[in-house]
Amino acid sequence: MSSPEANSSPVQRSPRFPSFGLDWAVEGIKKLHEQDGKAPVDRDAAARHLGYKGLNGASSRAIASLIYYDLVEGASQGRIRLTERALRVLYSGDPNEKLPLLQEALTSPKIFDELVSHYGGIASLPSDVTLLKELVIRRKFSDGAARECILALRQSVLYLKSLSEASEKPTPPINSPEFVKPEVMEAESSKALKIGDEVRDPTIASEVIPARLSSRTRAELHIMGPLDLRSAKKLKSWMDNVVKPWVDHMLDELEDEELNEAEKA
Repeated sequence: MSSPEANSSPVQRSPRFPSFGLDWAVEGIKKLHEQDGKAPVDRDAAARHLGYKGLNGASSRAIASLIYYDLVEGASQGRIRLTERALRVLYSGDPNEKLPLLQEALTSPKIFDELVSHYGGIASLPSDVTLLKELVIRRKFSDGAARECILALRQSVLYLKSLSEASEKPTPPINSPEFVKPEVMEAESSKALKIGDEVRDPTIASEVIPARLSSRTRAELHIMGPLDLRSAKKLKSWMDNVVKPWVDHMLDELEDEELNEAEKA
């Protein structure tokens, strides 16, 4: 009679994917650059720069996300550093220059590249339900990992769309009332925004629902445009089918990490 160990199949891990969207990744490399510039940094310090208490499962996934987007690379002695792409993104103030760099970053993760190619481009990506079936059934993702992957992909696509819209806004002619003289622009830019200040396009109706998670962490739900009944139902469906499972997945992993730390102590 065979033992239970002989009959049990090995646990299959989900394929690798970034846990965070490109918008978070860009903010992440800004934090690393502010602290250490181009210099290599050890992973524990990098984790702290990104807002974590140190190197653990959650911060390791964050650093891995930056690596998947080719914004961070390995250096000597187990350290990491910003890639050339990351530096070009940080030093580019023109959306027309930054957009192609981030479009390349979006398809750097193998799974994102495969999905974009499979469906014929970013604009042709199907619904979350279709993507979920693709990842779970054909690509052997766990349900929680698939939902986390989809959320990161959607956030990245929305971020690229916002950059694309910004780059398409034409510069007004110099004799136009909308034209801002350089000296006026410089004076206005000196009025630095503080963290938490909200910048809105006055032509777009928007709603921001903030949630303070800790002294160093907050979350915001941004609703851009008018919210009718149909949109509200879609929002609820998205929260139930994508956001809640992702949060549940993160809670399970964080609780496992605390349990492991407690056992070590």
